[in-house]
Amino acid sequence: MKKTDSRGRKPTGLRLLITLCLVLPLLYTTQTYGQRRTGRRATTPAKKTGTPTTPQPSASSSAASSAQADTTKPGTLMSNQLGMEFVYVPSGSFMMGSDRGGADERPARRVAIRKGFYMGRYEITQAQWRTVMGDNPSNFKGEDLPVEQVSWADAQMFIKKLNERGDPFIYRLPTEAEWEYACHAQMTGDSMGALDVLAWYFNNSANKTHPVGEKQPNAWGLYDMLGNVWEWCEDVYHDSYRGAPTDGSAWLAGGDPKYRVLRGGSWIDNAFYCRVNERIRATPDTRQRNSGLRIVAVAR
Repeated sequence: MKKTDSRGRKPTGLRLLITLCLVLPLLYTTQTYGQRRTGRRATTPAKKTGTPTTPQPSASSSAASSAQADTTKPGTLMSNQLGMEFVYVPSGSFMMGSDRGGADERPARRVAIRKGFYMGRYEITQAQWRTVMGDNPSNFKGEDLPVEQVSWADAQMFIKKLNERGDPFIYRLPTEAEWEYACHAQMTGDSMGALDVLAWYFNNSANKTHPVGEKQPNAWGLYDMLGNVWEWCEDVYHDSYRGAPTDGSAWLAGGDPKYRVLRGGSWIDNAFYCRVNERIRATPDTRQRNSGLRIVAVAR
């Protein structure tokens, strides 16, 4: 019996010892492997989440960025390769036209200029015209005098040749809305101020044009917006503003396609014609000794 009992206990204890020796390492290995797997699972999503290193803008930050897009200071000067100077006109809105003026100045309405642009600081001079075109059609001769006796079609040819020079800007005539907005600058109403300090017109011109930039500029640094010579605009002439664009674009549809618009008055005109809202018409081939141009530049 003792032998039988001792044999029975002995194998049982040995079996238990062997089992423990085998199981304990397996338990440790399983626990460690489980921690490593868990660790990899924990770190992998973290890497995926952090992959876009540039944060995406929220709706509010996008709106703020859009609102601050026009950061160039009004009146900032820019010169092109030919030395022509341009003044920055910021985006904004204004009341275009006048309910106190002629029928073609009505009805007054709010126009929004959604994108700033550069406008010629001065009217195009005879020296600048000659550099681009190779001739000088003006009646009154002088390098710094505004070029005149140029038609709307002539102005388009000048702009075409200027654009072919390939500098960083595209040039064009201003739209009527751009012209009036730039002329107003930060003022409202029909007047820019005392005409004698702003313009060469019938009362003070001595019946001739004068060098550009001799009179006082407006609030954005633009000279001779009134007086000296009439300035061509891009638009077709309409006899009222009913149905006119309100975004500052050129009004090319409808109207009378035989006529284009001129703005600003001239050396031969009285004060009534040298007003911000005044507009006249002429055929695109009309050349007069009181008609010239001012141009706009926009980045290519």
